[in-house]
Amino acid sequence: PSEIRKLPIGVQRWYVLETDYLSRKVNTDLIDSPEQNSQLAIYAPEAKTPFDLIGYWIPSSDLNIYKAQLPDELGRQFFRVRNGIRETLFLVHPESVDAYPKIVNGGFDTETYRALATASSRSLLVWKPGSESTPFVAKVSLYKEIGHVVRSVLATETSYGVSVTRLLHGSKSLPKNAVFMQEVLGVIPTGMNDGGMLLRPFPTEILTNERITYAPLFSLYANETAPPAGLLLEMIRESGVDPRVFLREKIIRPFIEIWRKLAVEQGISIEPHAQNVLVELKDGKLTGRFVFRDNGGYNIDENYRRQAGLYVPPHFKEFGHLPTG
Repeated sequence: PSEIRKLPIGVQRWYVLETDYLSRKVNTDLIDSPEQNSQLAIYAPEAKTPFDLIGYWIPSSDLNIYKAQLPDELGRQFFRVRNGIRETLFLVHPESVDAYPKIVNGGFDTETYRALATASSRSLLVWKPGSESTPFVAKVSLYKEIGHVVRSVLATETSYGVSVTRLLHGSKSLPKNAVFMQEVLGVIPTGMNDGGMLLRPFPTEILTNERITYAPLFSLYANETAPPAGLLLEMIRESGVDPRVFLREKIIRPFIEIWRKLAVEQGISIEPHAQNVLVELKDGKLTGRFVFRDNGGYNIDENYRRQAGLYVPPHFKEFGHLPTG
């Protein structure tokens, strides 16, 4: 889309890899296919169609708000004081307006953002017109079934995602070749068990360095709409290295080392499926750095961390607990 050309080059390239190199084909004997999608086609990742995303200025006292360290620009966009009342901007997906009648019909001031679905229909690439240099990802509640699951954001997700970010911010000796897409703001209307939103700013490198972008692991081998060879095979051919050596040394070994350090040294286990794990590319080549997103997939061993003298945010269990079962 022409609008996306105003965004940082690295984000543009990431978006292409998120959508053009996306395959929803799965073994339906094992799991429900994400092609079983009840949302309107214009909001699906394959549409690549920007749409309006409306934010409502709601008194902060009417919301449960969880914050980590926000970039200054996001802080200015999502918090204000008006007529002596603190207000927070709350984003509502166009297909979910019926879930928020008190908000949508409450006469609140609004802001209009532009958005595109990424590989996940509820995780949106978002930017404010006029502030295209600082786009971000908003994980918003989508009250539509995809693969027979309603994609709303649970109240516990809004708190847990920010709690994990706080833990990462306070942690030392994290793997140097691991980049984390932090969840810095979680918001949900008071009294709702689901219907929340989470904000993920982009790491600085992808916003400021035109040579760098991120590629989700699925984009390396998906070939539904990509060139037949696939990105990974192209990389192997260009390297001139034996494919087994390339995979072992460029992807498997560095990833396993990150996983080991997080699990064994930090008490952090991750859910490393091909959507949540991305690789950093510089000039189209692997740099050895991996990018991790979706804090809801992190499992933190609090007791281990405390016994090892590692940082755990105050009240982590109460603030960030996800229900089991």
